[in-house]
Amino acid sequence: MTDRARRPTIAVIGAGFSGSLVALHLLAAGPSAPRILLVERARGFGKGVAYSTRHGAHLLNVRAGNMSAFPDQPGHFLDWLRYRNETVDASGFVARATYGQYLQDMLSQAAKGSDAVGPGADCR
Repeated sequence: MTDRARRPTIAVIGAGFSGSLVALHLLAAGPSAPRILLVERARGFGKGVAYSTRHGAHLLNVRAGNMSAFPDQPGHFLDWLRYRNETVDASGFVARATYGQYLQDMLSQAAKGSDAVGPGADCR
């Protein structure tokens, strides 16, 4: 039996903010990560109800500097925004849809960089 076959499989039901962050942090374990089954009835992962709005005036109710998906990297979200050439400082507020895209990007990158996901996985 291979190491991959011995790894546990964890099913995460619901791929909105909470479920996606759970999956993201489980995938961070790299090669020793469990296999993740992320189940969502809505279209796409990461956004959920809170971050799927398309209305640009719907802003986060927390400052951008406090919205990192990684507690040990408090500037991660701000770095992601800068990488996308979006100008916002740590005390600013960004659109909820932008944060939803951040969550999708982080989950997609983690899934592509891990063998915890089967072929054909797509987080969008």
